[in-house]
Amino acid sequence: MKDRVTVLRGFLADLHGLQLPPELARVQVAGHIELLVCVLRLDRQAARQFVTDDVLREIAVDIAAAVASE
Repeated sequence: MKDRVTVLRGFLADLHGLQLPPELARVQVAGHIELLVCVLRLDRQAARQFVTDDVLREIAVDIAAAVASE
């Protein structure tokens, strides 16, 4: 999961100029994995495979939009 956190933080920094602490990025990634586990009834190992770069880019867009609306 560490690499997924790094990718999410990279998208936020590179595409949106935002710095997110690693702990908060980890919460976002873990939350998405948990959502997949609950909704699709996957085990955690399988759910992690669905947290692709494209998904992380979309999460970064959502975070940036939330920050912009504040």
